[in-house]
Amino acid sequence: AYAGIAVVGFAALAAIVVAPAALVLAGDRLDSLDVRRLLRRMPGRPEPVAKPVQQLFWYRSTKFVQRRSIPIAAAVVTLLLLLGA
Repeated sequence: AYAGIAVVGFAALAAIVVAPAALVLAGDRLDSLDVRRLLRRMPGRPEPVAKPVQQLFWYRSTKFVQRRSIPIAAAVVTLLLLLGA
């Protein structure tokens, strides 16, 4: 039982400390190992035209959540309570 607690503790510590530090260290090179880009280059297809950031899914969904933080937080807490019951 103690080993399980230790594993969960180390995993939480890594998620909170190590993962953000690794993202900062990677910096601009983070997307350099994009497998999709390598697969497009192999058959000689051109790079797709980049969309503006405002049209990307993650940007729009993040803005949506930021504008409606209280209702979304309440919905998430309710969902987690229902799943835990």
